[in-house]
Amino acid sequence: LKSFRSQGFYKNVTVAIFLGAFALYMGGMLLFMGISLNKILEEVPGGTPMELFNGAMLYLLLSGLLLRFMMQQLSTVNLSSYQVLPLNRSLLIHFLLLKPLFSLANYVMLLVVIPFAVRSVAAYYNGGVALRFVLAFEVMVWCNSLLASFLKRRFGSGLLSFILVLVAIGGIFVLEYFHIFSLFAISKALFGFVVMNPAGLLVPVAAFAIAYLLNIWFFSRNYYPERFNNKLKTSRTATADLSFLNRFGIIGELI
Repeated sequence: LKSFRSQGFYKNVTVAIFLGAFALYMGGMLLFMGISLNKILEEVPGGTPMELFNGAMLYLLLSGLLLRFMMQQLSTVNLSSYQVLPLNRSLLIHFLLLKPLFSLANYVMLLVVIPFAVRSVAAYYNGGVALRFVLAFEVMVWCNSLLASFLKRRFGSGLLSFILVLVAIGGIFVLEYFHIFSLFAISKALFGFVVMNPAGLLVPVAAFAIAYLLNIWFFSRNYYPERFNNKLKTSRTATADLSFLNRFGIIGELI
């Protein structure tokens, strides 16, 4: 409601129209890619199109994680709007974590995955395998979203954090290139099991649950102002002693 009442709402609507037109263009390109992907992968040696896609799945997820770490904004809650309501802290945390999962960005790749599953996976195997293929991919996208949020909250989104994540992911690519460590083979075997076995969906669901619990753990340690005050006392950055602010107690320390 606050966004509808804001003075810049209609200006934002105009921008959204242009962004929507660009999104339709990109959506059409992704849809075309999904329709053509089967024919492209059939010409690549090393397995069926689904097996090749499964082998690239972890690389797609790592690339998506890096992109989200750079660009994904952390969701926030305006607490003053909820403090007059009988809501638990845990409910607000769950809302904070689940809200980004409804973002359109989490579903745009389905324009590629669903046509590929229909044309390739269902053609080589059956509809059940194709359904598990799509569901496993989407659950891992949700896991990526939660994992990126946890990493940004836990380690920050500064330049150093970005460089560390980039080096870690780049190191995996280098090991694959020199045949020292094959993430492709691991990904191919893992997602092959997930897609071909009805119980395999438990693997991405477990990964999603772990990412969710990591965020819950972070909030449980950093939600209360008393915890923040304890961290402030041990922080090396808060070294200045402005004695005239001491009479304001915790508020003075925060200032």
